[in-house]
Amino acid sequence: MYKLLAMDLDGTLLNDNGEFPAKNKLAIKEAIESGVKACVCSGRSYMSLLRFERELGLDCEPNYGVCFNGSIVYKTWNRDIILDRRVRNETAVSIARRLKRFDGDVVMYVKDMLFIEEETARLKDYVNRSRVIATVVKSFDDIKDDVSKVLLKSEPESLRTAAEYMGEVTKGECNQFFTEPTLLEYTALDATKGAALAFLAERVGIGMNEVIAAGDHNNDVSMIEAAGMGVAVANAIPAAKRAAKYITKADNNDGAIYEIVDRFIKKL
Repeated sequence: MYKLLAMDLDGTLLNDNGEFPAKNKLAIKEAIESGVKACVCSGRSYMSLLRFERELGLDCEPNYGVCFNGSIVYKTWNRDIILDRRVRNETAVSIARRLKRFDGDVVMYVKDMLFIEEETARLKDYVNRSRVIATVVKSFDDIKDDVSKVLLKSEPESLRTAAEYMGEVTKGECNQFFTEPTLLEYTALDATKGAALAFLAERVGIGMNEVIAAGDHNNDVSMIEAAGMGVAVANAIPAAKRAAKYITKADNNDGAIYEIVDRFIKKL
């Protein structure tokens, strides 16, 4: 029997309008009522996830969350962090400096603090969507803490160019993920959704064979591979589908999570 349902947010739980399909909300409610723990695993920050967890009824004990692509695991009921894996400051600042040569805007996170060097229109949109206050610094060199995540926001073509170059530069130093077509992100080598999910499962006494993990993008592949039942939603990229044991017929707009709960939890 499955005991933990881990779900990516954007492109999986949320539809293309950034809302929860009614069927997904019902499915999570039914999963919880059947005794299954539900966990949102996202590239977003833990404060950005709060409003979504509240809407799903997950902001209470004994639920947990995974954010920054696996950099942080936290308790949803009080936001206490129980796992915090970061990129070394020197490495993060070097990555940010290199990313600035490409067309786009660079962001750095230290836990839930978001740092930018200038407030562009593109970053205003990103900050508003993330619902996290941005702190403008003269230079990323002024940040002295180790960094939770470095992010480049740009157009897909520019990001592909950046990723091709940065993939070699950062190899062996950190992870590089496309989390959306317009977001390219960097985390510590040991900070992946799969590793975070394994940590959480051990923490709550659940085997990975008792975990369902669902996602759609590059940063979800590790948890899809790690889970006993790894699922790719119908709109997932090919890499996520190749990693999955099951691919839903429904996409993120049509209640893919409902299909998962109906097939793997309600019918057990």
